[in-house]
Amino acid sequence: METEEKLYIQGFNNGYLLAKHDPELATKLTAQTNDQSDYFQGLISGKNEYDLELEKKVMGFSKGRLPRDGRDLERER
Repeated sequence: METEEKLYIQGFNNGYLLAKHDPELATKLTAQTNDQSDYFQGLISGKNEYDLELEKKVMGFSKGRLPRDGRDLERER
C-alpha cells in the first residue's frame, strides 16, 4: 500500500471517529479548504460517511424502521 493511500485511510478513519465523538470540531476542521493533502481528503470523506450513515439511521427511525440484525420489523408474524 502506498504512503498516500495509507494517509487517506488514516484520515478517513480519524474523520469518521471525530464526527462520531465531536461533530462540532469535525465540522470546523473540514470547513478548511486550503489543505489538499491525502490525509485531509480522507478526513473529509470519513466525516461525510459518518454524516450519511447518521442521516440514514435518523430517517429510518422517523419512519419507524430501525435495522436490527437484518430482521424485517414490518413483516407479518
